[in-house]
Amino acid sequence: MPPKEGNCWGKAEAERRIHGYAARENDEFELAYTRHATQRMAERGIIVADLMYILARGRIVEDPTESTQPGFCKYKICGKSPNSGAREICLIVIPDPDRPAAKVVTVMWRDLE
Repeated sequence: MPPKEGNCWGKAEAERRIHGYAARENDEFELAYTRHATQRMAERGIIVADLMYILARGRIVEDPTESTQPGFCKYKICGKSPNSGAREICLIVIPDPDRPAAKVVTVMWRDLE
């Protein structure tokens, strides 16, 4: 069931859905990026494969917040990718509640937050 305004998925449900979306990778999953996220990826040497790995295996580390668009929520998902060494990468992501799609808002190293 999609989140309604003021009713985001809980952490476990968000992980299950985001992991499920990312597992579809090239088949059906549509991943979009804000200009800010693209800039941060370039600055930090983080590649799309890192993001896909985190989306497929990461953990939601904070309670969700409502997005500016009604019916959508933002989630912070973090994890280590094969390319990140011992460092954790965190993404702020807005999954689409109705289809396998998500927008990455920003990307950061967790130890520099």
